[in-house]
Amino acid sequence: MAYHRQHSSSGEKASCLPCTLCQLHGPLISLRLGTRVVVVASSPIAAAEILKIHNRLLSARSVPAAFPYGNHVLDRVAIVWNPLCNDQWKFLRALCRTELSSAKAIESQATLRERKLAGMLDFLTIKQGQVVNIGEVMFTTVFNTISNLIFSKDMLSFEDQERAGGLKTLITTLMESCLLLQILPTFILY
Repeated sequence: MAYHRQHSSSGEKASCLPCTLCQLHGPLISLRLGTRVVVVASSPIAAAEILKIHNRLLSARSVPAAFPYGNHVLDRVAIVWNPLCNDQWKFLRALCRTELSSAKAIESQATLRERKLAGMLDFLTIKQGQVVNIGEVMFTTVFNTISNLIFSKDMLSFEDQERAGGLKTLITTLMESCLLLQILPTFILY
């Protein structure tokens, strides 16, 4: 479901297909894009009304084509790509909201982030005057911060930038492949 504003920030009417369709057919329309159905609400009132009635149906996420649909593991542990909006999904979402992404949880990890940033600055100080691939250094810092949150261990080294670059390329390729497989059904023409 998408809520689409009909006016730009300057107050002028936006000239786009969903706006035109909403003006012709009302504040709530559904569009079939390839194999997908997209619901467009052109007003906050219409969006609130449809979410009030169909909250469970519209709050679930579509599973990317790169993941096997019907995988029972996704139903039990997935938050983002769980096709269902059941009590298990609500429990996992609440757990993430209260335990992982709450202000208290994020604040408790401040020392880890500061330590990783200090490690990156130490590495850059040592490499002063030399050519450094800052993208790979940043990737290593972020990846090690996340791996420390999950595994309490650095997975990459600043000294081994070739390995970091390879992992960055692999992750980028995987993300692009998943995105392509997700977008592809939208462009199927009948």
